[in-house]
Amino acid sequence: MIEQRATRGRCAVADRRLPAGSPVPRFSGLPYACCPLPSQRERVCGRCFAQAPAAPGCLLRCSKCRWARYCSRECQAGDWQRHKRECRTLASKGGELLRLDDAPVADLLLLGRCAWRRHDASSPDDEDAAFDALETSRPTESDRALARFATTLPGLLPPSCDAGDATRLLSQFRVNNFGVTNELLSVVGAGCYPPAALLNHSCAPNAVLYYEGSRLEVRTCRDVDAGEELCHSRAAQLRERYGFECACVRCSGGRRSDEWRQDVDAAMEAPHPSLGEADCADVAAATAAAHAVWYEAEGRCLSAALLCGDNAAALECCRALVSFLEAALAHVPAHALLALQRFTLCDLELESGDAAEARRQMEACAEAVAISYGAKSALRAAARERWEELMSGGS
Repeated sequence: MIEQRATRGRCAVADRRLPAGSPVPRFSGLPYACCPLPSQRERVCGRCFAQAPAAPGCLLRCSKCRWARYCSRECQAGDWQRHKRECRTLASKGGELLRLDDAPVADLLLLGRCAWRRHDASSPDDEDAAFDALETSRPTESDRALARFATTLPGLLPPSCDAGDATRLLSQFRVNNFGVTNELLSVVGAGCYPPAALLNHSCAPNAVLYYEGSRLEVRTCRDVDAGEELCHSRAAQLRERYGFECACVRCSGGRRSDEWRQDVDAAMEAPHPSLGEADCADVAAATAAAHAVWYEAEGRCLSAALLCGDNAAALECCRALVSFLEAALAHVPAHALLALQRFTLCDLELESGDAAEARRQMEACAEAVAISYGAKSALRAAARERWEELMSGGS
């Protein structure tokens, strides 16, 4: 349910007790509008967001604009009523748009799709009302510039949508839209999900977002009491994209916050392996910088070690990453990011000869995946299969 609270504004609140791993249908569902990122358009269906097989050119392509791709004739036909609005724009300006970054192009496409959907609604339904009720932020100069550019693109916006309307919508997107991810948590698209946008941020979230294609599912990642606010984490984007500072217990000071930061800092101080030619020259500088920068640098070193076949260095990197995430996500041990890292660590521990540690990591991974991804997830099936294989003594 939705409540208005003095210090939090509109809030998503649990109307009953929800055990860890429970879906929350009230705030889940298909998007009001969505689009694949331009860099992902050859890998993701433009309608259902199904992942394409590895072979290039396997998705069907719109013969007019040669931009939109689909996994089947059914998806292509089902998307035509929406796609026909922007087809002329993409046919004439697609090359120009591809020279831009993913984010502004995704914003432009979502702008057009939302504007046309709202324009075509002769009698607004509940979804239109939820979209209209989304809060806006103060427009930036980038919002205004992108809105002016949008009005020059043929057919992108309905005739009734001027630069002022486009600016308002873009400032609305900036504080409400979501990056749509695949099962490996890679961002493949952008979407507008008005019900889920009601979930506020917390650095100690009790909910996670899982995407099945373009459908978003909100799931609890720990037990939630009736009347408790449902929150998920947008920590990496708070200041830059949403324009506010977090005031949760982990960020606003106090003993719990200090203890958590000490644990994370200690995890970051773990010795870094030497990777020879694969070494990342600025790891030391990255380690001294923000936690997110350190994590990204360490992840790249892990990838480099795996590519070079240096399993010993990869194991040390992966152990450091898991230790870091265990500290950083101590409040949400079922987080999908930690589960994915444990999956990798399991295989590396097994190759090093430590079958007991491999089983421990895969057991924790399987439990977390069941909560964050749900019972029908392909990743859960893979984790469960790997767990059973390890328990039977296989490698």
